[in-house]
Amino acid sequence: MVESHVKRSAEKHSSRAVRITLFCVGTIFIACAVAGIFMPVLPTTPFLLLATACYARSSDRFYNALLSNRIFGPIIVDWHENRCISKKIKFIAISMIVVTIGFSAGFVVKPVYLKAVLVTLAVGVTLFILSFPSERSED
Repeated sequence: MVESHVKRSAEKHSSRAVRITLFCVGTIFIACAVAGIFMPVLPTTPFLLLATACYARSSDRFYNALLSNRIFGPIIVDWHENRCISKKIKFIAISMIVVTIGFSAGFVVKPVYLKAVLVTLAVGVTLFILSFPSERSED
């Protein structure tokens, strides 16, 4: 994880209007990432990575805050430095999928075909998550 005293910066876009737009878009991506924590079919990590890219080109302050965040920071740093998703994050994500989709398919959704759609989505998202390495590969 990036320590709070370690500051990173990226080359800012030269246009102020573009920086403001990137900042706003990055903030929207953060909102989507937070929603993804509670909605298992909506992915969290890709939105975090997109927000990081937007903030890197628009705001050192928000870029470093995101990298230093105790919840999101390690996910972003693992991806940027090692191109991996930790076993802990995979476990949490898959557990949330099983609980929420399982509850929905078991108790909320009545038509069998919709239950099948939910289970198919859950399996697909789970396989997608598992397709990423858990540790960095040694070259």
